[in-house]
Amino acid sequence: MNLVWYLLPLAAIAIKALSGKPINNFLIYKGVFYHTVAQVNLYDLYPSEYFDRNHYGILFSLIIAPFCFLPPILSVVLYQGAQLLGLHLIIRKLPITMVRQNAMMLFLLVENITHAQNSQTNILIAFVLLGAWVYIYSKKNASAAIFIMVGFFVKLYGIVGLGLFFFVRYKIRFIAWLLLSFIILFYLPIIITDVDFIHQSYIDWWTELKDKNVSNIDLSNIHQNLSMIGFITRCLKLETISNLWIILPAFVLQLLPLLRWRLWQNTVFQLHYLSSLMLFIVLFNTATESSTYVIGACGVALWWVTSVKPLITQVVLLVLGVFIFGTLSTTDLVPKSLNHGFFRLYAVKALPYFLVWVHIIKNLSLSLFDSKNLVNG
Repeated sequence: MNLVWYLLPLAAIAIKALSGKPINNFLIYKGVFYHTVAQVNLYDLYPSEYFDRNHYGILFSLIIAPFCFLPPILSVVLYQGAQLLGLHLIIRKLPITMVRQNAMMLFLLVENITHAQNSQTNILIAFVLLGAWVYIYSKKNASAAIFIMVGFFVKLYGIVGLGLFFFVRYKIRFIAWLLLSFIILFYLPIIITDVDFIHQSYIDWWTELKDKNVSNIDLSNIHQNLSMIGFITRCLKLETISNLWIILPAFVLQLLPLLRWRLWQNTVFQLHYLSSLMLFIVLFNTATESSTYVIGACGVALWWVTSVKPLITQVVLLVLGVFIFGTLSTTDLVPKSLNHGFFRLYAVKALPYFLVWVHIIKNLSLSLFDSKNLVNG
């Protein structure tokens, strides 16, 4: 399983790079580093370098820096390989058997290939969310706080990792680590730039994200907003509706399981709640693209393999629904006319993931799940 985990996604991006096709996303990533060093706006258009804009925070300049000094093909392959390595290592730290870990990795394989082909960074977000829980579980508050803050400073929606706060035993100490991590990571780019540019970059980042949201909700853009927000607004043609009418009820439902405070220290409860958070990120986010769903797929896989009875009919049907109508629906295995003319046009990919999210929230809220701890079992 370990060999296949790396071989197929990295072969996919290597073949694309060797074919001479532009790896635009990776050019944007490298631009974050070079533009930070040059102290030019990270979010302007640079048509001579790449198309589209950067949407990552300035901290990302340090993450991508090691890959900016290598030959182009090698750098893009190693960048994806580094993300796969991180996710692999953190999955191996989950308190479940290797058989369940392998099942999780196998389920993620197709999404990983799609992710690599598009040279995305969403595996990094899945890694930091899983890592935050692993270190909370291990009572290593400092490491958990750093993971959450890295997710936040790279992609703003990584802040949902704060939903794991309720599972921390020493909450005041954890808050202190969060604040310290925030300050350190906020100013860490000073290694390659100055304080004024850091401050200005965060202001520019916020402006860019607001502008990006406006373009995301354009119903004619079939590559953006492949979320539940996109599904509802496109199917009902509600382009002018405020996203808050969808996000706020979802947010309330996401918080509902936390009312069962007696279960906060139950391992299965924690892992399933983390799964729901990973699904929430992609389902109620207008920036969701097809490749973003590697985060949601990681949430589905985590819920599946940490279920005490993962092979009962209802669970299997939900997982198959995600794989067939979610994972496969936006790949080249589906004819382009169906892919673009139906699955993307109506953001259908969101629906099977949404059904899993509802199932998890319902079971956690009503305690309709087997609360047996799966520590090494």
